[in-house]
Amino acid sequence: MKLLICALLAATTNAIRNGHPRPMPRSQPTTLETLLGRDPYSIIDVRGGGIFDDPDEEPEEDDVDARMRSGMQKAVAMMRGVGSEGAAIDALEALANDPSAEAPQLIKCYLDARLHQSQELKSFQGDHYLVALRQLANEALAFKASTQLSEEAYDAFLKQLSDEAGFKSAADFEKDVRDRSSLQVQELLEVLAEDGNFVAIALRRVEEKVPGLEADLKEDLARGDDAAVAANRAQLEQLRAWQKDSAPLEKLRQELLAQLENAEDPIQRVRLAESLRPVVTNVLGDDFSSAE
Repeated sequence: MKLLICALLAATTNAIRNGHPRPMPRSQPTTLETLLGRDPYSIIDVRGGGIFDDPDEEPEEDDVDARMRSGMQKAVAMMRGVGSEGAAIDALEALANDPSAEAPQLIKCYLDARLHQSQELKSFQGDHYLVALRQLANEALAFKASTQLSEEAYDAFLKQLSDEAGFKSAADFEKDVRDRSSLQVQELLEVLAEDGNFVAIALRRVEEKVPGLEADLKEDLARGDDAAVAANRAQLEQLRAWQKDSAPLEKLRQELLAQLENAEDPIQRVRLAESLRPVVTNVLGDDFSSAE
């Protein structure tokens, strides 16, 4: 099922880059998708305070600071892997490779790097930068809940985010983040519920997307664009497979719902909803939710 989720994320569209408010057939992975979608390097283990490629992965290292340094090294690799560069990321890399660096230092440096990375969204139309700022606020909140980010450092970072978001105060921004996070969780629970019509909505969207993908494939064949041809054929094969047998969609619904319901900690549930929402959006389209 994790492979299916990864495949769905890989098929997220580049509609934002092209100025379209809704998903379009043509797609390829971009930095934008990574920032707005599931960030493997920003999944927070609130209990252990680490950053890992997979929330189920148990680190071998017992020392908290060493665990954090290892996680930050992965974070830097992921950031550079999607084309992000800059002094803030360089600083995080240097600190992550410093054997004397401690978790609180690393977290503050990491949040600065993530904010720098998110600023790449400023040049895109829509509220995508604001969405990224809200996600960063929840990430900082998770670090504070793990007791590895002090109240003072959290307040300072939240003020920085609220200024970037154009809010009058950090308190107003924090309320907006909490309200939208609660709405996002509730909407996901509703659409993933048994009577949420997840599969029916997904199949209707499949029917709508197939003609556009077929047209794209025809254009790509005419241009001789082998990479685009392969990508479109893979998407078409997946969509047509779902039309013939929707069982994988139902299995996906059940697994996503179980993950969300099993997250008892409110902060974990919000962070999980942020990571699952792009998967649901890719299957159902963004019309199902107004949380952003």
